[in-house]
Amino acid sequence: MKSQADDEQLAMLPRQLLRRYALHVRPLLARARAAWLARAPRERRALLLCALVLSATLGWYVGWEPATNAIVRLERDLPLQREQAAQIQALAAQAAALRALPDPTAHTPGEWKSALTAALARHGIADASVRVEGSTLRVRVPRISFHAWMQWLESVRKEYGVKPLQLDAKTVTGAEEGQVSIEAELSAPSGAKR
Repeated sequence: MKSQADDEQLAMLPRQLLRRYALHVRPLLARARAAWLARAPRERRALLLCALVLSATLGWYVGWEPATNAIVRLERDLPLQREQAAQIQALAAQAAALRALPDPTAHTPGEWKSALTAALARHGIADASVRVEGSTLRVRVPRISFHAWMQWLESVRKEYGVKPLQLDAKTVTGAEEGQVSIEAELSAPSGAKR
């Protein structure tokens, strides 16, 4: 807590500073003024000119030149830093997408078969057969729209990380246009159980 004595001491502080100023600084200023007035007018002009040149030089090297150099450096570096920031954002988005993928090591051959069969059923693809041979997934569909097949393939690529190794698509005779029979080999992601 503040006491009244503390308040009085704070109130006296400016007076003490003024006394010290009067005792020490005023005499110095008076001596400097006397020395200045003792100089000849020509010498005073020369000293003022020297002080002006010195202050301008000091202002240039301490203030202006570093500022202009910094502006040039920033104009040069800023586009590169923006490009790097965009790359980092793209990598962060890619990392988030990869984190969203399920763990490929969690699937045994039986799990792969049931997962792909369920994915085929979700897309309304009937009469399909799925076989698992090591890390190769073989899918056979006797009749399907090629567009529907590509949509299914893209969805399992995103969902499970499988990649097509080989695709044999044959036109189904006597069927609607765009209907094919598919025999495909897909690769399970590396690290999948065998």
